[in-house]
Amino acid sequence: MEKRWLSHLEGCLPTEARGYPVSMYSIALEGWRRGLSVKFENNNRVRSVIRYSLSDGVKTHYFMGSRGDLVTKEAMRITGDKSLTKKYLAEAGVMIAQGQVFDENVDDDTIIDYAVELGFPVVIKPISAAGGRGVIANIKDKDGFLEAVKYVRNDLNYKEVIVEKHVDGLDYRVYVVGNKVIGAINRIPANVMGDGKKTINQLLQEKNKEKKKNPALTDSPIKKDDEMMSLLKEQGYTLDSVPPKGKRVYLKSKSNISAGGEPIDATDQLTEEVKKNAIKAVNAIPGLAQSGVDILWDSATNDMAVIELNNIPSIRTHLFPLEGQARDVPKAIVDHYFPNSEANHRSPLYYFDIGDIFRGFTNNELKEVAIPNHPKGELISKHLVVSNVKNRALFMKKNFKLAKSLLLNGFINSLNKNKVEILVSGQIDKVNNYIDTITASKTVKVKESNWDKPVKLGFERLKKESSKTSSKKKSISSSSDIEILRKEFKRLEKERDFYKKKYHSVSNSKVWRLANVLRKIKS
Repeated sequence: MEKRWLSHLEGCLPTEARGYPVSMYSIALEGWRRGLSVKFENNNRVRSVIRYSLSDGVKTHYFMGSRGDLVTKEAMRITGDKSLTKKYLAEAGVMIAQGQVFDENVDDDTIIDYAVELGFPVVIKPISAAGGRGVIANIKDKDGFLEAVKYVRNDLNYKEVIVEKHVDGLDYRVYVVGNKVIGAINRIPANVMGDGKKTINQLLQEKNKEKKKNPALTDSPIKKDDEMMSLLKEQGYTLDSVPPKGKRVYLKSKSNISAGGEPIDATDQLTEEVKKNAIKAVNAIPGLAQSGVDILWDSATNDMAVIELNNIPSIRTHLFPLEGQARDVPKAIVDHYFPNSEANHRSPLYYFDIGDIFRGFTNNELKEVAIPNHPKGELISKHLVVSNVKNRALFMKKNFKLAKSLLLNGFINSLNKNKVEILVSGQIDKVNNYIDTITASKTVKVKESNWDKPVKLGFERLKKESSKTSSKKKSISSSSDIEILRKEFKRLEKERDFYKKKYHSVSNSKVWRLANVLRKIKS
């Protein structure tokens, strides 16, 4: 299936906004492009949940990740407790899995007896854990359940658990806001598709390269671990096996995106009954204005069960699915909070940088940052290649200063000794004024063309790196090289501490002190 991302987001995500911060940045960007004021606050050093606000001058709404302030504290309290959520859903008549909650005072034998009575297969999961931690599904017998109980309650130390009847079906994340289903993702466990030629290890490397290019999945690679090796063994494979063409080989049992799971858009596949059940689940929780609803659904039988509600769900996979059509969740969220504002996805598409904000917050140098307003008026973008530049340094300095004074956006970049590249974007009269100033010089030649790519807010002077510097940076940029450097640093630290300890041991000994006295007498 072909992936179809939103054109107004492609090329508009700074490097620092990729991965988990996509949710936060995409909503802030949507509001900013509408003319809303955007402000970031240094409340948390975790990039994906930095507090930010959108304001139209009359009302201001505060957000953290994808969650806005219309989600009440009561809704957060309820959805943060799986047992309480289950109670509210059951009372509202939402289709959920049959099961029971057990607190920390209930012994393991009682829980095991309940599972036997409920009938296998079953699921056990902690009440308070997030991200799929401690969730063990499709347990098929008493022995397997006994091991699962010990693992969750003893090894992971989650004493309060829920035991439910296992529901056959695929795992879906359905996003609901304003009583509407905006998007749905089918999350499938990490896998590779055989081509009859490459080994599983080679296919895995290719898959991770593909995910690295995806703005939402760049920090969620498929990692090799004991679970992968065990699962491959169950299927009769090793990493060196060559699966047949068209054979999908699963590498993990869980479908969580953070564990390497793959998001595939399934919005148009959901039946009206599934959508109504998701909306009903969100409405069952007082004050839950928006939510990511996790549903197990069997399309063949139409059996379904809501298994969890998320009050601060990541929306990144709806925007950049590995397969299928992207869904504009940020637009739906800002529409809900600011119904009188209008989406602005017209060209030129502007975006703002966030790297300096993150760094300033991490270093505690910045407490609050307001993003300059989105450019207004009739806007255009032009790309210039200026040749026959005699004094390149003076030319660049002069025209950089001019662009800043006109409040234009874009960059100026040196191509070679007498050629300069300029991107200039902003109000038509100011852009034309800028170009006229350059072309007024009789000595230079200007090649002008339209620019239809996104433009970063502000005007900057690009620094051209030497090939030697660039290759050096490239050589240490991969995660494997960084890990090697990290291990080497730790080894050197241990070696330093060892000799430091040895030195103190020797210098504090009686023999050393006596020898030191003799050395002084001799001198």
